[in-house]
Amino acid sequence: MPKYCDTHTHLDFHQFDVDREETIQRAFSTDVVRIINIGVDLDSSIRSIELAERYPQIWCAVGIHPHDVQNQPTGWLNTLEKLAYHPKVVAIGEIGLDFYRDISPRESQIEAFARQIMLAQKLELPMIIHIRDAHKQARQIMENIGYYYGVFHAYSGDEDFLEWALDKNMNIGFGGPITFKNYRKHHLIKKTPIEKIFLETDCPYLSPHPYRGKRNEPSLIPTIAEKVSELKNIPMERVAKATTENAVRLFGFPSPYMKMGKKYLGQNFLTNSGVAQKIANLAGTGKLALEIGAGKGIITNILTPNFDRVIAVELDEYIALQADEKIDSPNCFVLQQDILKLNLVRLSKYYQTRITLVGNIPYSITTPILFWALKHIDGVKSAIFTIQREVGERICAQPGTKDYGIPTVILNRYFEINKEFTISPGSFFPVPQITSIVVKLSPRAEPIIPELDHDKFSNLVHCAFAKRRKKLISNLQDVSEHIDWKKILQDLGYGENVRAEQISVQAFCRLASHL
Repeated sequence: MPKYCDTHTHLDFHQFDVDREETIQRAFSTDVVRIINIGVDLDSSIRSIELAERYPQIWCAVGIHPHDVQNQPTGWLNTLEKLAYHPKVVAIGEIGLDFYRDISPRESQIEAFARQIMLAQKLELPMIIHIRDAHKQARQIMENIGYYYGVFHAYSGDEDFLEWALDKNMNIGFGGPITFKNYRKHHLIKKTPIEKIFLETDCPYLSPHPYRGKRNEPSLIPTIAEKVSELKNIPMERVAKATTENAVRLFGFPSPYMKMGKKYLGQNFLTNSGVAQKIANLAGTGKLALEIGAGKGIITNILTPNFDRVIAVELDEYIALQADEKIDSPNCFVLQQDILKLNLVRLSKYYQTRITLVGNIPYSITTPILFWALKHIDGVKSAIFTIQREVGERICAQPGTKDYGIPTVILNRYFEINKEFTISPGSFFPVPQITSIVVKLSPRAEPIIPELDHDKFSNLVHCAFAKRRKKLISNLQDVSEHIDWKKILQDLGYGENVRAEQISVQAFCRLASHL
């Protein structure tokens, strides 16, 4: 079954005020399963975020359209950057130059375009670019900045500009006009590789034939795809899959074609309401909670009264849509995303508060998630994770035990970690073959020896445990042969025969401070 993505909509515009919900559901029913709503000024960018929060399948971009650059308030770029921190924002757009209508002064357009390109570059986000009768100027600005990452929306350039854009690895958006009888650029569609084509409606504008003159909407994307299929002489199914996967690669949201392996998801849903309440009690109250693996919402619905905002993250699309139906709270939205792609520091900046993390963590990716939380520790208030008991024992282990190792040392430099309680297999469905444990990670006021470089510390710890049967002093020679490790160990109260698993976290930090 084909699955389409409409990469350019304006569903927040007043033309949809009467039937917005019906329009969106009509799109979903015609296999348009991903929609990106595009901002044209600060107000519409905010509305786009609000719309995207209401639907797991809708994402958004924030930006200032060239028509609107002259009407923006002082500090608009800083406001735009803050909006771009929202987890459903996948691009900076709609930005660019429009010298055809010249609604805003050209100097203002050029300045705003350049500043928004640099913002996209700073945030490593793609751009959605509108260019009319200004391709030469747009090319010059982009070449001066040197950032080529995005899509030229509603492509109106010539063949030379197309060749330049493709050479720079840019993508090309085609919409309703390609179906018009008087369209004169079909050769450009034939020239553009299917791997670089994006389908878009630009609704409520530019309805495809035979709907020209009527309000456009996402459900008409298959009509545009049909024309691409005809011009490129490839099946509709290939057009749908290729263009949707193009959008997935650029914008980073989960593919509707993704098949979730049981091993990756590792999902065993918590069914014990008493345990769910105990976990929620550990989370406490606050401004922002983020739940990893919302499942059927048993914990989510307990968190929502206790936090100003709750974000329920779920990678599996079917489960995300189920959770969206079960979670009935205006202060919560479901985010379908790979949690490891989420930037907690930006999320924290958007909401201007640190985040309480709560998660029933898939066993197969527990360690990556723990180190993901460490990577974004500046945005973390606390983390309450349900994990495999053996992993919990490992990160809480004491020196001199067999469980004491690399994760123990690195994580405990930054977090205070407490084992809270175990959960029997019978509290989950399907019933796992292991016992789980709830741990709470609280960031220390400052890391042990805060001035110590993390990479040097991490490298030393990894080398120390690389060969556990060898003496620590031998492993440390691989870190540096020019340091008198024997003397340093003696100063720390350890003999030369000590092994890595006998060294405290504080002592490891002291060792690394000599690098």
